Amino acid sequence: MNTIDTEVKCYLSKYRDAKRLRDTLKSRYALVNGPRIQQLKSSIAKCEQAKNMSVDEYFGRLTGLWEELHNHEPIIVCSCCANYTAGSEHETRRDNDMLHKFLMGLNSDHFAALRTSILSQDPLPSLNKAFQLVIQDERVLNAKSVTDEKPHEALGFLVRAGGDKGRVRERVAKSHLTCTHCKKTGHEATSCFELVGYP
Repeated sequence: MNTIDTEVKCYLSKYRDAKRLRDTLKSRYALVNGPRIQQLKSSIAKCEQAKNMSVDEYFGRLTGLWEELHNHEPIIVCSCCANYTAGSEHETRRDNDMLHKFLMGLNSDHFAALRTSILSQDPLPSLNKAFQLVIQDERVLNAKSVTDEKPHEALGFLVRAGGDKGRVRERVAKSHLTCTHCKKTGHEATSCFELVGYP
């Protein structure tokens, strides 16, 4: 009773037998699974990795949908004979379906080559192995994008046309000038530091 939701608990009377409580809850709240199974399969088919979504997030969404679907559609088990292998074959087929769905939903801009590489393996790797390969590839892509985003340090140099020769020519051209204010040569009164101020 402590694990039952409070909204449900208030409509239940006290039970001394746990089986009777469970049977009552099952008969009252058990729903037909057909619409939910259809909804889950549709969500799984539409689930894809967006450009800004990590592989972890995408795989987590898929895993949640798969787990709920497997609760509604458990693996077929039969014990009619000792050589019966349909259960393991069913599980292998379901695992391959999950692998294909995971790879199909990956972002094609980043993982198209890796997807082809994984699908060309014989036998196909397990879903967990494929997930590891994709995570490693994602880490390489992230590391590469970080180094690409760093600005390159640029070194700039100021090159003066003519170099020191231009300054020498300028001094020679002004050597005949004499300031009327300070009486020194090399400049005129309009550019005299005593009048216009020192830099």
